[in-house]
Amino acid sequence: MLHARHGSDLAGVGGRPGACCARTLGSDIACCTPTTSDQLGGHHLALGYNREDILAELLFCLINGRRPMPFPVRRMNAVDCVLPVWDIPKSLLDACYPAYSESNYTERVDTTTVQRSSIYFIAHCLDALVPQLSISLLRGIARLMDDLDGWQPLRPIDGTPLMRTGHADPTAEADLIATLRRFFPIVATGLIVQPGRQRQ
Repeated sequence: MLHARHGSDLAGVGGRPGACCARTLGSDIACCTPTTSDQLGGHHLALGYNREDILAELLFCLINGRRPMPFPVRRMNAVDCVLPVWDIPKSLLDACYPAYSESNYTERVDTTTVQRSSIYFIAHCLDALVPQLSISLLRGIARLMDDLDGWQPLRPIDGTPLMRTGHADPTAEADLIATLRRFFPIVATGLIVQPGRQRQ
């Protein structure tokens, strides 16, 4: 797991993570780059997923017949990924940091991933239809998944820092790893790099 400011250096391509992905893998991949994260110390990592991010991810999983990913904490190997703003609407977060939000939207690239765009549109519209309906949906599904032990398990992919959700067939997984290794040599090492520390 990498801080955004270190990702492009490790990948050897320079520039912001979204920009380097757009240059190397095409414009659509820029919308799939990791959310900026901050290390909390030890084996915890805070991710900036907001309410609409979690709802869109949940809708994607349900539409495609997949188990949802756990929130507000998801375990990835020895790291607890904490989602501290999972229940806060993006509009409220944008209002807290308007200058950052403006630059964030300005730097985004156009996307042709229709399903992703549609799902995010639905996620942002839900509370406009019925206030707080999204949070009720998220909390209700979280309770159901807890009761049924229905969260999607994440398993490590040997020799990489990647996790498997259980939906990829072996051929597709091998092709993806080969592509990632081509553009991001760190994937080939299987290392988890933390700022201020030597590679282990």
